Amino acid sequence: MKNMEVYTPGHGLITDSLILQGICRYLAWHSVYDARIIRIGDRFKINFQHDLRLTDTEYTEYFENLRLACQTYLERQQINSSQIIEKIYTANINLPIFKRWLNQLLDSLNKISLMDFSENHKIVKKEGRNAKGKNLITLYLPLSSVYGKYVITNYRSSQTNYSVCDQCFLFANLGLIYGTTVLRSNKGDKSSVVFTTFLPQTETQLLDLLLLQRLTEFAHHEFLNSDVPLLACPLYFLSFGETMISVENIQALIWRIEKNGNFQRSLDVSLIRLDKILEFISAVKLQIPSWPKIVNKIIQDKSGDGQIILSDIAEALVFGTRDTYKIIRRLVSYVMNGEEKDEIAKVLDKVTLTLERTTKEQ
Repeated sequence: MKNMEVYTPGHGLITDSLILQGICRYLAWHSVYDARIIRIGDRFKINFQHDLRLTDTEYTEYFENLRLACQTYLERQQINSSQIIEKIYTANINLPIFKRWLNQLLDSLNKISLMDFSENHKIVKKEGRNAKGKNLITLYLPLSSVYGKYVITNYRSSQTNYSVCDQCFLFANLGLIYGTTVLRSNKGDKSSVVFTTFLPQTETQLLDLLLLQRLTEFAHHEFLNSDVPLLACPLYFLSFGETMISVENIQALIWRIEKNGNFQRSLDVSLIRLDKILEFISAVKLQIPSWPKIVNKIIQDKSGDGQIILSDIAEALVFGTRDTYKIIRRLVSYVMNGEEKDEIAKVLDKVTLTLERTTKEQ
């Protein structure tokens, strides 16, 4: 066994978090589960022991599935041909670049090298703004958020791409597909997409992030609606599947991008604690088995009231700044005409106490 370590390259917290998720998936595909992930500012170091070939000359079946998904879409132009394609399509707000995105992803599979992620990777590959490295790829807005295509210098906005190498592009895409939730709302010419991924606050084990990937893998939803508040998204997605209360020292990174007509922009970015949200979900699902069904109904409320309720619950859990009893009353009032009314009413006090307890233990 060899002691190995790789680093995310330093393209900002969002892109590095996506690359981290991609590296986690890559290690799992190669049966590496015992690894330590250490956060270093906006970067991450991954330590593990394994006789792993850091350069793949033979594709695993997972990379072949990715290759096949891209090729199938490029030949048939069918969005529903693969969950991989559906998720990237949902995340993308710039439709004209979609085929180029998939072609670049396909090309990046020609050589897969984890060894490229050394401590000085970004310098060696000459990546970044006005990058001078060879064969670099523009880092699209869903994979970076804060970078995008424009930069402001001397009070002027100019078009300047932020470019990365094919391996950064590949692993960021893997992180998007397997380690990120995507929630998109469309209304007329306006589209808004909220992304949520997970990262260690200081350090964690690989298995914790892989456990969360069981919820984020292919997780994407799209509907006609107004903007969904950022804090509502992790509460929504974490309400489904297995309860992850055992996961510790993990934060949720949430960001939004928007397209209004021909104008695209990055809006909100938030980094929040996750423990209280997981604790609440664990308790409420124990009391209300139909909680995922209720949350799914609330998130699709066209008036926007339902999403605000979820956001208020999350805010109370994360920051302790909301009247928890009023929030629960609003929730019950919202579903008064639904079949879940009696079930929620029976456990209202218990859920309220759970919220109050978690907000007091800040």
